[in-house]
Parts: sequence; C-alpha cells; structure tokens
Amino acid sequence: MEHVLSNENAFRSTLAQLLDLPIAGDLRGEGFFYALELVKDKETRETFTDEELAGWMKSQPEGFWWFESGELEDDRLREDLQERVPKKYGERGYVDFQVLDDTVIVHETTGKAELRVRVSEGDVYRVGTFEIVGNRRFTTGELEALYPFRSGGLTGFLGLGSGSMVSGATFDQEEWEKATQEVRTRYYNNGYIYAQVRGDVMRRAGADVGDALDAALASAGPPVLIAGGVLALGFSVLLFSEWGGLVGFGLLASVGIGLLAAGDLLLLPAALLATARARTPS
Repeated sequence: MEHVLSNENAFRSTLAQLLDLPIAGDLRGEGFFYALELVKDKETRETFTDEELAGWMKSQPEGFWWFESGELEDDRLREDLQERVPKKYGERGYVDFQVLDDTVIVHETTGKAELRVRVSEGDVYRVGTFEIVGNRRFTTGELEALYPFRSGGLTGFLGLGSGSMVSGATFDQEEWEKATQEVRTRYYNNGYIYAQVRGDVMRRAGADVGDALDAALASAGPPVLIAGGVLALGFSVLLFSEWGGLVGFGLLASVGIGLLAAGDLLLLPAALLATARARTPS
C-alpha cells in the first residue's frame, strides 16, 4: 500500500503523457488502476465508425440490387436522425447523444448526393447504485427483476455470483423507460390506479471508486482467478517429482502464484478503496 501511495502521482503523470496522442480521449482511475479511453475524434469523442452509424439507418446508399435505389426520402431520414440512431446510442449508454446537423451535398458531375451527419456522442453512462423505495404491494426483489441491470454470471464475489444488481453496467435509456412503464402497469393491474411510479436518474461527474472497483473485478476477476488457478495447478505437478529440487520449486511457484492472485484481487483493491476513503473529506 505504501508503494502504491508513493508512486501513484508519478504513475498518473506518466500515463497522462498519452493524452497528447490524437486517439486518447480521457484518462480515469485511482492508484495503479487506470483506464485510457481511445476515441476517433478528441473534440467530438467519436468512438463509433461511420460504417456502424450508417448501418443503423434505413437511408442507405445505392447498391447493386434493384431494391437498393439509394433514394433519399425526407421522412425516412428524419426517423433515422431523430429516432433510430439516438436509440442505438442510448442502448449503449450514450444518454447525451445529439445529432448536431446534417448536410446533403449534390455532385454536379455525377448527379448523386452525399449525406454528411455531424454528431456529438457525449460520455458513456454506467449504473452506480440502484434503489427502489416506497414499495409495499410488491417486494423489492420483484420490482428489481424488471430492470435491466442484471448480469447472469458477472456479479457476486469476483464476479462469480448471479442474480444481484450490477454496479458498473452500461445504462440503457430505452430499457430503463420500458421497465419503469412495466412497474406502472403492474400496479394499475392490481387496482393501484393512483400509484405514482417515477424513475429518477441522477448523474454523477466522475465514477465512485467502490463502483469502479466492483466493475473492474466483475470483468477482470474471473480471468485472473482462472489463469492463476491453471498456472498454480500446472506447477503443482512438480510436487510428484522424485527430485527434491523440483518439488521445492513446484511448491514455491504454486504458493507464489496463489499469493499474487490474492494480492491482485483482494489486497490491492482494498488498499485503493481505503486510500480513496481517507482522501474523502468527512
């Protein structure tokens, strides 16, 4: 822990030099846990390719087949830019996505048009905490089951549990609204016609360290645990050797790998969390 504290600033300063790269958008983290966001455009934070965005639209270019006419229809384009594309971004946590403008450029030599769309993606929003209050007719578990913040095998200790709410899951705007409407419907169908169901989304600038560690352990914990277990098991085969030197080496390697995995998954996150709490003013 002392080593982390004494080298944290130097470590971040070294990583911060990467922000000079044209594809580096942001640097976030704590201690020795950092994430570098890679983007296509620093100013717009564009992360999806032009092909991906165009694939979400029904307004498509002229193709080989007779039904691929490439005809540009105002109503279809309006639905693409106001509904389909924002919906796709919203499903991926880009709640602040906006279409800034669109321009149609007609080439006089060919008589064909080029559609240019300029967008602002914003930041990806992830779930920090999720809470249901004021419910009596239905249990909290029954209502939580309607919301999209679950992950079959990536919750619990080191991400190996199941069935609990996921901290760090990508926020899906459409699924959130659908789930809230489903809660309203359940109350109405049970005679609670005056029930008020309100879904409040409170945004935070900057991730909570505890939530960030939960998300990191949920995604990286199982691979580290499995890889460490396989390596330790492989070296443990040497314990059956008839030569004492190999037995000692196998024991040392197996125990050492186990301790390193425990340090990565338990001690280091605990040290980072304790450091963050110590820095938070009471």
